[in-house]
Amino acid sequence: MTAAIASNTSWSDGGLRRYEARRDMAALAKLIETAFGERLDESGRRMIQEMRLLGRAGWLGWLLSRWLLPPMAHPYGFVWEVDGKLVGNASLLPVEQFRHRWVLANVAVTPKERGKGIAGRLVDASIDFARRKGARKLILQVDAGNERALTLYHHRSFTVTTTRTVWTAHGTPRALNDVDAGLTRQRNVDEWRAQWALAKRLHPEGLIWPYPTVSSIFRPRGTKRWLSLGPDRHFVWVEEGHLAGSVSLRHSSQPGVWRIVLIVEPEYRGRIEASLLSAALESYRDTQWGYLLEYPHDAAEEALRELGFRARRTLTWMSRSIDRVDFEEEQ
Repeated sequence: MTAAIASNTSWSDGGLRRYEARRDMAALAKLIETAFGERLDESGRRMIQEMRLLGRAGWLGWLLSRWLLPPMAHPYGFVWEVDGKLVGNASLLPVEQFRHRWVLANVAVTPKERGKGIAGRLVDASIDFARRKGARKLILQVDAGNERALTLYHHRSFTVTTTRTVWTAHGTPRALNDVDAGLTRQRNVDEWRAQWALAKRLHPEGLIWPYPTVSSIFRPRGTKRWLSLGPDRHFVWVEEGHLAGSVSLRHSSQPGVWRIVLIVEPEYRGRIEASLLSAALESYRDTQWGYLLEYPHDAAEEALRELGFRARRTLTWMSRSIDRVDFEEEQ
């Protein structure tokens, strides 16, 4: 397999080859839509439509897509062909500003070709390629109930780092006036380090996909930001001098959507989230924007629903280390 990957060749009857945006963009858009269509958010659906349109426009469409589409439309990766048709895909992207951290995404095979080992071959090729590009960690997300995919990744040394439910709300969430403020208050500037320490301890895998947990999420404005996601506000729950939870409200990468970063000690989950969220959302009561929250699965579900949030999807995060020892053993 490695020889075929290195030479970028394919078999006469199809098989594995490198993804080529100019050649494959429209077909990849169709495959992603078939595999994940009902789970794509608005920005994802818009990107797929643009990929299909530009992919059909030949070299001019490909050239325009370099400026008009996000990096996910131009990944590294591999496809699988059968009789000249693209039936499988695995995409790879390095995480911006974290060059040793790579994302594996859009691993999909058409229903007719499933069960033939194609997905495994695509993933194996992707791991090998990421290693050769200098990756040290490969991360991915998979639907929590997708046992076939989870088994495939487990067999390739991926381990679960967290499982989170994606919650969304639109306009002003209801019931804010009925929430007891408790010990929630606005964060003092000098508390940002304690907030960051709590985040690193509870969520070392990261808070905003696909980035690691970085200080810029919590550091006061005016200092250098690693992730330019706009203005933010922070609220904390401090009990007997201990910071037990915090919430940060930030612009997301999706237009018209606020991202909520909620962090709560496990022993406090289920009883302080409503207070923290109410304080943060109250400051934007008049907004008509949407809200996006990713929170540990099965935590504070009743409180979130009472505030008007809706569970959209539950995702398991997985990761695999790629180190020098691993590389040398495969040579």
